Amino acid sequence: GTGSGDSLSWAVNTSWFKEVHSIEIRGAPYESLAATMPQSSRSSIRLYAGSSPTVLPQFLDRNKKTVFWLDAHWDAGSPDPPDPLYGQCPLLNELEIICAMQWSTPPLIMIDDVTATYSDEWWRKYADPKQDRNEWPRLDQICDLLQPLCPRIDIDGSVLFAFAEPNA
Repeated sequence: GTGSGDSLSWAVNTSWFKEVHSIEIRGAPYESLAATMPQSSRSSIRLYAGSSPTVLPQFLDRNKKTVFWLDAHWDAGSPDPPDPLYGQCPLLNELEIICAMQWSTPPLIMIDDVTATYSDEWWRKYADPKQDRNEWPRLDQICDLLQPLCPRIDIDGSVLFAFAEPNA
């Protein structure tokens, strides 16, 4: 999700990305960011409102080099309910869409908060009682989906990095 827009601002202010696409399911953050986005950034930012697995196919381009930062999951502190179509964590749905494409160059995929997919300690320390672990994918499910497209998978802290080895 777009959330407060911190990652979006960072991405726009680097010279690394020609375009930045961000999806937010919750109406209020989306509307706030859309209204306050600097005019100079509007040509490179595309904001979308909706469920990420529903919106992703609208802008994916198999011929563009792509970096994904996947961080769409329900925040139990949010006044809004989880995604009515995809539940608390639509990650597997997002990955199915991304991995089904015939990319000309395999993307770099980064998944935030991946610790929640394998760590009992994370669930004891950080999860809210309203969060249902059964609605979150397991790490093995994530890796099984990623492996054919991005066979190199590393975890650093709470972020999973998946990518293809560069051609020799």
